[in-house]
Amino acid sequence: MLTAACLCGAAPRASTPPAPHPVAEAPVFLNDHALFSVQGVLSFTAQARADAIRQRIEALSKDVNVKPNSLTLSDLNGSTDIVAGDLVVMSVTNEDAQTAGKTRQQLAKDYMQRIDAALETSRHAYSLKSLIVGGVYALLATALLILLLRLLSAIFQKIYKTLDLWRGTFIPSLRIQKFELLPANRITDFAIGIARLVRLALTLVLLYSFTSLVLGFFPWTRNYSHALLDYVLSPLRVVGVAITDYLPNIFFVVIILFIARFVIKFVHLLFTQIEKETITLHNFYPEWAQPTYKIVRTLILALTVVAAFPYLPGSKSPAFRGVSIFLGVLVSLGSTSAVANMVAGIILTYMRAFKIGDRVKISDTVGDVMEKTLLVTRVLTIKNVEVTIAILSITAPRPSRTA
Repeated sequence: MLTAACLCGAAPRASTPPAPHPVAEAPVFLNDHALFSVQGVLSFTAQARADAIRQRIEALSKDVNVKPNSLTLSDLNGSTDIVAGDLVVMSVTNEDAQTAGKTRQQLAKDYMQRIDAALETSRHAYSLKSLIVGGVYALLATALLILLLRLLSAIFQKIYKTLDLWRGTFIPSLRIQKFELLPANRITDFAIGIARLVRLALTLVLLYSFTSLVLGFFPWTRNYSHALLDYVLSPLRVVGVAITDYLPNIFFVVIILFIARFVIKFVHLLFTQIEKETITLHNFYPEWAQPTYKIVRTLILALTVVAAFPYLPGSKSPAFRGVSIFLGVLVSLGSTSAVANMVAGIILTYMRAFKIGDRVKISDTVGDVMEKTLLVTRVLTIKNVEVTIAILSITAPRPSRTA
């Protein structure tokens, strides 16, 4: 009977085989070097099997009776064993060969060669010649450490004496007009203390590096050397990756700030010329130029912060957002009167109620307007007294002028 696909003239679709499931594997280590990876067999998990093989290889590396390149292969029914004398180091199964894409004998030979090379390297590391060379290197490193510590001591002793000689001369007292905020002695002592901290930090770095270097000369302590290096390199690696990943964001922030700075300069130039009446706009008075410039500049800065905020480090973290919201609430609650005063100042400015030089009467104060901002107005009274008046206290929309 013809199928529907044949009746329609379409070729039947070939069924795609299911994708093979990934096999869990665990590496076999010797002296922190991975030799190969194995999968689980029967009741042994991959990690348990790798640990058992590692223990056998470590036992072989410490057995002086086992000669280099003495491993042999033994074919059994369903597996190939790697044997050292009477000890079976490991068994290579058909499943291992199928996962590796090789024959069982080829895979077993490959594993045997890797184990032989690792054993030879380990024997060489524990040889008398290698230990003597390590001892000589350790003595040279110790001599170099003593030399560097003495050099460091001599340099910093000279720095201490120089700073002490500069006391009161090149290092003066810190003053605000006639008030002595910090005397020269305290500033000098602080500088000497900073120099001592730098010397201590450099000494600790030298000792740490020396310890890691010397431990790496001997096979018994080489793992500790790697651990000490990892304690330093891991944070540096994380910081380096973070800085590298953040470089595009820094580029965006710099571009945004550059554009904002250029726009603010252009706007300032434009309104300065309007104030000087070099540029005239219909129904736009020169005294409006500076207040309008300040408003436009504030809007540009706010837009710049909004545009650059997503590119700041940690801007997407919940802690950063929480602090931002908290500060926003504090500013909004604490600046209610200031914002109202500023809005009143804007309204009063664009109403052109008075200008600088006018003699006005505001409440009970009569005098000449000296300065006018969005928050306050300063008036010089007829008694030559300068009075600062908050914008909100100017209740009349147009204060009465006096002749």
